[in-house]
Amino acid sequence: MITFAGVPVFPGSITRVLPEAVGQQLLPRRAMNLPGSGSVAIGPLEVAVTITGRMHAADAAKLESALELTRAATSPPLTAAVLADEDTGRTWDDMTFVRFELTGPMEIGRVASVGFRARFVRIN
Repeated sequence: MITFAGVPVFPGSITRVLPEAVGQQLLPRRAMNLPGSGSVAIGPLEVAVTITGRMHAADAAKLESALELTRAATSPPLTAAVLADEDTGRTWDDMTFVRFELTGPMEIGRVASVGFRARFVRIN
């Protein structure tokens, strides 16, 4: 289960957590009107985590309610002390929930489900 500020954010979901690349942000020298070729390191990349998964609910109305609660956490952007993957014990401090998108249509059968992708970033 994924929690954000201590609250489960993707109820009824199976999720995959992918910490994004770490390292240096590069800017081409020509973008800064500097002579020569190549790039200049301008500082560390932002810490970011992408979470993908599939939300499930008993019916379409309950799934839409869960989606609305998740969407509400992105506006205005909330910065929480901790984003936590409670299944693995991994946590990220001072993350902001910046993006939530559906990755396909809602499927309705014995249960209602929809795929999603969410992005959290530590904004410096």
